[in-house]
Amino acid sequence: MESMKSVVVGDEFFVAGFLYGGFGKGVVVRDRKDVKGKMDKIIDEGDVGLIVVSKVLVADEMQYINKIKCDASKPLVVEVGALK
Repeated sequence: MESMKSVVVGDEFFVAGFLYGGFGKGVVVRDRKDVKGKMDKIIDEGDVGLIVVSKVLVADEMQYINKIKCDASKPLVVEVGALK
């Protein structure tokens, strides 16, 4: 059975929280303009089954996120909001 990676995408605090919790890999995005390029690179790796992304980071890119969700069977993309 093929093993798929999990990747978290967000600012350094968001990513650090998931990495401390045992998440496999993190990608820090410092500028919202970079989110598409970084996510495209992750998807192109081909062995990523789950991308957890900061909802704040992709708020302006929901059309892009929804396209990934509709066009691909994997990876699964989950947006996570900040805790209040």
